[in-house]
Amino acid sequence: MICKNCKRTIPQNSLYCNWCGKYQLPKKTKKVSVPKPHQLPSGSWRIYLEREKQSITEATPDDCILQATAYREQWEIDEAAGLHIPPPPVLTLHSVVKDYITSKEPVRSPSTIEGYNVILRNRFKNYMNQDVTAIDYQQMINDEVASGVSAKTIRNAWGLVSSALVQSKINVEPPSLPRTVKPNRGWLTFEQINDFLSAIRGSEYELPALLALHSLRKSELLGLHISDYDIAKKLIHVHGAMLRTSVGYVYTDLNKTDTSSRDVPIIIPRLAYLLENKYNNISISQASHPNTDQFVIDVPRDNIYKAINQICRQAGLPEVGIHGLRHSFASLAYHLGWKKMSTMAVGGWRNSKVLDEIYTHNADLQADVKTMQDFFVSDSMQD
Repeated sequence: MICKNCKRTIPQNSLYCNWCGKYQLPKKTKKVSVPKPHQLPSGSWRIYLEREKQSITEATPDDCILQATAYREQWEIDEAAGLHIPPPPVLTLHSVVKDYITSKEPVRSPSTIEGYNVILRNRFKNYMNQDVTAIDYQQMINDEVASGVSAKTIRNAWGLVSSALVQSKINVEPPSLPRTVKPNRGWLTFEQINDFLSAIRGSEYELPALLALHSLRKSELLGLHISDYDIAKKLIHVHGAMLRTSVGYVYTDLNKTDTSSRDVPIIIPRLAYLLENKYNNISISQASHPNTDQFVIDVPRDNIYKAINQICRQAGLPEVGIHGLRHSFASLAYHLGWKKMSTMAVGGWRNSKVLDEIYTHNADLQADVKTMQDFFVSDSMQD
């Protein structure tokens, strides 16, 4: 007999060709069946193929069955060839970053998660719905630079995106990022703190400023309740935070890090005075049961940063904002002779990176001043 495939001679009644291995018996074909046609009001006949999502309409029932059968036969041939397998869904940059944020919600602080969501909402907007494997990431960075976004913001945003890509096992060529300009010192010196205290005294924003000077973050001082101040021990129990989200400010019991819940001693007497006044000034109607669960800060939350900088500017001081006042606490602690570990514990710093810079700056400054003073002392003794 002759092989149906290679046409060579093979033994009679062979199941397979001993040359090419082709199966010789004809394959049984599956009979294709279609639904019965039904007549339309127009007189035509129609069959709807549910699996194929296709409607066949012909003038006669026989033609309708014939066309529907032919359509189904071709559809099954295409299906066997893999033509009906839907393409995988496009993995967008937005979905990759969103999945990363969701996976970190149980282990990151609410403020960190909100920071991630701010980046997701505001950065790389023209690329978020694109296929994550087809994005020109260098161009994406360049577009942000061209739109006037700061280098620090872009680097932070790329840090989130790159972490999300790594988690999703998507390898991309890292883009070149804009260089950040090292900012001017972001805190007040010991001498400047006294000038600042004088400048802000009596302002409606004095209380949040003094809390920031005691190392509290903005979210921590906004989330501070009157009951969190221990009048007898003059301690502030820092726990919980007020976070700004896309739906407004939301209070949470969780702090930024595991070291953020802490007791902060009052070191500026004026703060103790203001906090005690806050407690004592609760309305007379609540005198027997004071509402100490109310928040300490009652000034407009979004105005604090601007107000502090305005006072700094008017006093001829660096505009350090709320966070700069928190760092100024470390400068104050250095001059009060605190050890670095004590400053970290009270300030709720998890690592010493910030303190290293502040302490080193102060130590170097003092050493330089001492050197210059020694020079002039020795010079005057020559007369």
